[in-house]
Formats: sequence, structure tokens, C-alpha cells
Amino acid sequence: MNVLSLDLQALNIQDNQNIQSAPNHFPRIAPLLPSNRMKNMTGKLFFIACTGLLGLQQAYATTYYVSPSGTNTNNGTSLSTPVKTISYALSKALNSGDIVYVMTGTYVEALNIKQNGITLSAYPNNKPVIDGQSTLPNKDWGSLIYVTGNNNTISGFEVKNSNISGKYLGGYGAEAVGNRNTFSKMNMHHGWKSGIIIRGDYNIVEDSLIWQNSTNNVNGNGNGWGVGLSSARNYSKTTLIPGKSSYTILRRNKIYNNWGEGMSCFEADHCTMED
Repeated sequence: MNVLSLDLQALNIQDNQNIQSAPNHFPRIAPLLPSNRMKNMTGKLFFIACTGLLGLQQAYATTYYVSPSGTNTNNGTSLSTPVKTISYALSKALNSGDIVYVMTGTYVEALNIKQNGITLSAYPNNKPVIDGQSTLPNKDWGSLIYVTGNNNTISGFEVKNSNISGKYLGGYGAEAVGNRNTFSKMNMHHGWKSGIIIRGDYNIVEDSLIWQNSTNNVNGNGNGWGVGLSSARNYSKTTLIPGKSSYTILRRNKIYNNWGEGMSCFEADHCTMED
């Protein structure tokens, strides 16, 4: 019994020694990602996920082309397959990031931009004209470009003859009631009332020509308030300040020969005028 006990004790000692020395030969599986590395990896994964989402948004954004030589049976997604009217292109450009490029030509249309985050622009080195002629807009207090959406950019258009016959009340070249929209490099003239009127919040009008508007007051024959460019009166129920447009920026515009005030901030809050 004593011999057996000694042998068992020896075996136990040997086993304990093997277990203690095992890490030198077969290291224990330590955590592969210590806490600080896990944090770094989590941050990287979050960044990759966000980048992927942005990539998806860009992947789904589409560019549309408009030309007088086009047809609305085209898909409008290439220079060789343009659509004919801006309105039709806008009906297809519904996703944030979409772009509508318009070629040189005259477009007798009144536009309504309801979507968010799109760009409506003259194609590079082109000069498109939106012309109300003697018929548009065909309602009281209408606009040739009416923006109810948010975060849109409209750039590079000549806009003329809004309700030029005076058939209806009002008649604006462009009007923004949405928020955070930008008008740039516009040429606005011969509107029955204002060239551009801004009613929403955080909108911008920049680098534009605004002239010969408020034609209802030509030669002192009118009896209405007229202005070339104005930030005035916000009728939205979600405005920052009820009844007022807020944080409009009017910068680097050339405004002249309007039959009324040139530029104004009327019933507006934090309206900025810059050179």
C-alpha cells in the first residue's frame, strides 16, 4: 500500500508539473481582441458601415439630362437619351443626390420642386431659359420655379416673363417655401411681381442677376408692393418664427431697374445681405 501510495503521489506531482509547463508548449487561448483593440475595431466597423451607407446613397443617385431635342419617352440618363421637359425629368429625380442637367434652349414650363436634396442645374457651358411667355404661371400668386422641398440647389437658369401679361394676381420668377435651398447664378427678369421671394428658413440666393421685375408698377401705373429680391413672410406651420422667414442669406447679387424695392428683408428674422 505504501509503495502504491508513493507511486500515485509521484504521478500526481508529475501531472501537476506537466500542467504548469504546458503553457510553454501549448499556450492557453488568450482573448484575441483585448478591450482597447475591441474598441478600435468597433470604431472601424462603424466607420465602414457608415461609408457603406453613403456609398449606397451615391449608388442610387441618378443624373438626368434635358434637351429641346430630347423626348419624354427616353430614359434621360445619358447625353444621348435626354428627355424633353424639365418637369418630366423632375418627376424622375426623386432621390436625394439626384441631378437634373438642362441643355441650352427655351422651356415654357412652370416647375414645382417637392423633393429633397436634388440639384437642378444648367449643364456646364449651357444657358437654358425658363420662359413663362404670356401664359405661365396660370394661376394667382404663381411662380415659374416653386420650391416646397428642402436642401435643393437650383443654378444657372435665365427665368423670365412670369405672368408678364398681368392676367393673374402676383407672378414670381422663383419662390422658396421650403428650407435650406440655394439659388445660384440665376438671371431673373420681367416678372409681374418679384424676381425671387424667399419664405422658408436657412435659404440662400447668391451670384444672381435680378432686374426689371415688378412690371405691374411700370411707369408708376401699378398700385402694389414690388421688389426684385426679398426674404419675406413665412406661412409654414413649422417655421422657426411664425410668420417670418429666418436666416436667409442674400449675397453677391446684382439687382437693378426693378419697379419697386431692389432688395429687402420684410417680416424676416436674421436676414443677411452680403456683397
